[in-house]
Amino acid sequence: MVSAHFFASEVIGDMKKSGTLSSRLITVVTDYRLHSWWVAPCTDTYVVSNEDAKADLVGWGIPADIVKVMGIPVEPVFSRKLDRSAMRDKVGLDKDVFTVLVIGGGFGVGPIEEIVKEMGFVSGAVQAIVKCGHNKTLQDKIADIAGSMKIKVKVLGFVDNVYEYMSASDILISKSGGITVSESLAKELPMIVIAPIPGQETRNSDFLIRHNAAIKIRSADELSSVVSGLVAHPEKMDSMKASIRAIKKPTACFDIADLAVAD
Repeated sequence: MVSAHFFASEVIGDMKKSGTLSSRLITVVTDYRLHSWWVAPCTDTYVVSNEDAKADLVGWGIPADIVKVMGIPVEPVFSRKLDRSAMRDKVGLDKDVFTVLVIGGGFGVGPIEEIVKEMGFVSGAVQAIVKCGHNKTLQDKIADIAGSMKIKVKVLGFVDNVYEYMSASDILISKSGGITVSESLAKELPMIVIAPIPGQETRNSDFLIRHNAAIKIRSADELSSVVSGLVAHPEKMDSMKASIRAIKKPTACFDIADLAVAD
């Protein structure tokens, strides 16, 4: 049994403890730092994203030899190298303009309107992609805002090819959920995180910042100056991408599958 959620691991662990189930249990931790709920009874192997997360488990009494640092699994398409120029052409964007991707999750949460408005104050050439998910009301609002802006803004609802839009982008503005972070790392796409929610989002963003893979800002009104700085100094982007290459684990899904079928 391979579980990627602490509730499932708890249930499976209790079933093993009672003798209802005898299968091995692999718990895959989908955040970059842990909370104690990830510690489940009768887990045979824990898979974590980094050494800090392993240290968290060891600190809670988990033997180090059953904790494997393999990464967080994402769809294999996020590991595929796609030509940025070709992707921009495919999705209808200018090929040589700094591109910001804004993602509000499946339901378009966060200060998306404020973020888009701030893009209009960026110094230098910039264009934006805004993914609103299933939030049709937000999508309509962003479309109205975009219509009066001088920069190109491509407004999306729910799409199933986010990996292509990531390939077309220079930086991602999003919440710092574990899966989103892992997808961005697989695509070597630096992030800007705005006011992460205390708890797992904060821990994830702190991990990214410590490894020079993201920038954290307190509110949307700081955004234009940060993006302007990145546009003016491409070496900063190069540095962040180099840092991402040092920590990303894009083959985690395959490595975990190999672990699951091993004797």
